[in-house]
Amino acid sequence: FRDQAQAMDARTGQGSIAAWLARAELDVDNYRAALTWSLIAEHDAALGGALAGALDPLWIEGGLTVEGREWIERAQVCVDESAHPAVSARLWSAMEHLPGGELRLDCAQRAFALWESIGDARRAARALVQVASTLSFAGRHSDADAACSRALSVLRSFDDKSAVAQCLDQQGTIQLNLGNFAAARALYSQSLSEHRTLEDEVGTARVLGNLGELEFAVGDAESALNYAEEALEIDTRGKNVWYLAIRRCNAAAYRLALGDIEGATIAARAGLACSRRAQDSMMVAVALQH
Repeated sequence: FRDQAQAMDARTGQGSIAAWLARAELDVDNYRAALTWSLIAEHDAALGGALAGALDPLWIEGGLTVEGREWIERAQVCVDESAHPAVSARLWSAMEHLPGGELRLDCAQRAFALWESIGDARRAARALVQVASTLSFAGRHSDADAACSRALSVLRSFDDKSAVAQCLDQQGTIQLNLGNFAAARALYSQSLSEHRTLEDEVGTARVLGNLGELEFAVGDAESALNYAEEALEIDTRGKNVWYLAIRRCNAAAYRLALGDIEGATIAARAGLACSRRAQDSMMVAVALQH
């Protein structure tokens, strides 16, 4: 089941969310049994850690972020990082992905350092995109841009199309945060094209949501709402409650700007329900504010 989860992890970002999730969910109870045997019964911490980390996309896309955080935290306590740096790196990367996690920048930096220490340049570059995301969220946009540029060069050398598309999306968000709207639009358009070529529904929805934020920033609430609803239509094929919370809260803001108080109320309440399920206190606050 560890091997199966790792193979599934490698296929993330390819094709239909619903089809991927339907296959992954078939073995949820088996994954839990394997995690219980390896981590709780303490038969094989490294195996359990590798499994918990590889299940990162299932924890998120299957709406199991709270459970996933518990397994990852347990694995981090059990796994000897010096003996199993690759296992620990994947765990730190997974923890950074999960909503509601504390110290996301620290998680991303630790994953990056571990991948670098074992000479895995491709995974180190992927982790560097996560570092850039957290730096940008903290307002350190120039540092984030430098990290993205460094990562992009490496990812292109490996022809890692999925990660390149994600990196372009992150660069677009950095430019959006800096107020460089034309540059942001160009980067988002490149990223969206790459994700659609890969038939990556998760990535496509993420970029559409970001384009909605861009349109809202330039004062076009109607276009923003159209992008948000297109992203939401894709996201509802899966169970990622964190993304569903973000999309619905954003839609509430756009509807408020358009004077649609009833529609905004419905969207905000739906966003609040998803935020509570994800146990993300920041998104709960955003939904309540709307």
